[in-house]
Amino acid sequence: MPIGYLNVTAVCEGVCTVDEAGPLLNWLNARRVALVDLGEAAQVHTAIVQVLLATNAIISAAPRDPLLCEVLAPALERSKQARPGSLSRQATAPVREPPSDAAADAA
Repeated sequence: MPIGYLNVTAVCEGVCTVDEAGPLLNWLNARRVALVDLGEAAQVHTAIVQVLLATNAIISAAPRDPLLCEVLAPALERSKQARPGSLSRQATAPVREPPSDAAADAA
């Protein structure tokens, strides 16, 4: 799975496709504070970029791709100002998979 979900951190690895955008949005909306680690992401679909720009997600690790960093500049800047220092222990504790789209529709 290109996006792994921990307690308060979504870790993006490899190629993150449009199929991950919906679950990522649901996961972000279900949390008051959420971190997104893009450090190991090789490619990120534009739908995921839009989710990151439209939400209050804190990017805990910037992507390696300079163009993607440029596109995500507003979110990266917001993340520099809002990065919580007290979440480091919580961020590494695995919890559960993101809510499925069907579960979100039923709620």
